Amino acid sequence: MRYPDTPPDDENSWVRLDEPRPTSTRHAVPGPDLPPDLDPDPELPGDRWLGALPRTPDAADTGGYRPWWATVRHRLPAGAWAVLAAVVAILIGVVAVSVNSGGAGQEPVTTATPPSAAPAPEDACTGLSGMVVTDRAGDPATVPGVIASFQAAYYLSRDAEAAMRLLAPESGIAFDGLAAGIVSIPRGTTHCVAITPISSTTANVHIVELRADRQRIDYLQVVNTRPSQGGALLISNIQRQG
Repeated sequence: MRYPDTPPDDENSWVRLDEPRPTSTRHAVPGPDLPPDLDPDPELPGDRWLGALPRTPDAADTGGYRPWWATVRHRLPAGAWAVLAAVVAILIGVVAVSVNSGGAGQEPVTTATPPSAAPAPEDACTGLSGMVVTDRAGDPATVPGVIASFQAAYYLSRDAEAAMRLLAPESGIAFDGLAAGIVSIPRGTTHCVAITPISSTTANVHIVELRADRQRIDYLQVVNTRPSQGGALLISNIQRQG
């Protein structure tokens, strides 16, 4: 620094001045026996000492901090803590269920396919076709009706006398032979007949005999009829086909 006031004879000479050094600011601090209401700023006697003003310790000085829950617990009533604990328990349960049900390693859920209904058992009329397809008796005044009534007496009623009343004497069928034929049919056997008239007195007939063990027997016939007393028809001839 160049000397400002009285420069020496040599203008180029310099005088080095020491820069002022900062000093710490000190305040009077009352001693242990100083009353708290006494002003510490007046002139201090010799038994007082000077010291740097202490600063309030922060988190770095104390080496720790008070956790947030340490202050919250003094602000919430006991009932609020119980409600909070219940809410936390519910949330934990929801998270656990979500993890168990949606995990990456979860096995795929498979839905059992209900078993399909078993196909209905085949009955005797399955596959038959004709103008009349039936397993019941009919009107004996018609060609299909008298033929259906004879087959119903043979298979359903198993009644040889009822069947004989539908036969003309010229048919050549005797009672004993007809009764023996009925007895030979196993119990539980069902039947069906398809009738297709080919004239006013004649029809093609397809008979199915279905036994209890599901054995099926087919008969093809040509049946002739003739009028009888009272307007009814009688079977005059049964001719097997095939």
